[in-house]
Amino acid sequence: MRPYLIVDCYIDENSGATPNFTKFMKDVEWVSVRAARHGLPSNLLDFQGVVITGSAASAYEDLDWCHSLFGLIKTAYETQKPVLGVCFGHQAIAAALGGKVALSEKVEIGWVDIQQTVADPLLTGLDPVFSCFVSHQDEVVDVHENMTIIARSAQCKNHGFRVNDAPIWGIQFHPEMPFEEAVNLCQWRAQKHPEQNINADLLISKAHPTNDLAQTIFGNFIRLSNPNRRHTQVV
Repeated sequence: MRPYLIVDCYIDENSGATPNFTKFMKDVEWVSVRAARHGLPSNLLDFQGVVITGSAASAYEDLDWCHSLFGLIKTAYETQKPVLGVCFGHQAIAAALGGKVALSEKVEIGWVDIQQTVADPLLTGLDPVFSCFVSHQDEVVDVHENMTIIARSAQCKNHGFRVNDAPIWGIQFHPEMPFEEAVNLCQWRAQKHPEQNINADLLISKAHPTNDLAQTIFGNFIRLSNPNRRHTQVV
């Protein structure tokens, strides 16, 4: 069967998001491409589905690789190719398919309660309200009429959506992020942006691993996209 395409949108040359995702994509084949550094595949027929990672970039920036990613997302929609976007990936899907992404007034970071707003198969097996790590200041502020919001938090009204007539989902939260990386990100943001008044110690006091959440969500996506169960690593 065909592999999954992981579009790794990390822009740091020395690190990538791919390992955070593949540990929850067990027994399936996958291919990873660094979107900001390499060209994206032109033919999605070669892939079972697409996963788009987070990024330090913004979906409203005028970047060539972002425009290429939007084209890939539109192709996926037109061909009914399953897609799951996380954080930046969530925002990129919304921007590519008629929604709007903007800078919010306040950063949302830490382990926050996410509420399911409607039943959706991507979130099957999760509690109606679950806690997950989040880190973003950009957010989807408007969705196309063809999208349904499936999750929210007290601060962010769109923590997840589905495209109604295609197997495409976006989630703003980060179930895949390793515990240590999430803790380090809280400390880095507090030090880098003192104007945001982030209490890293308070955030970290509420920290917890989210492996079970990630396993459920990615397992649901793999089930929904009907993959081959054999795993082969190709980078």
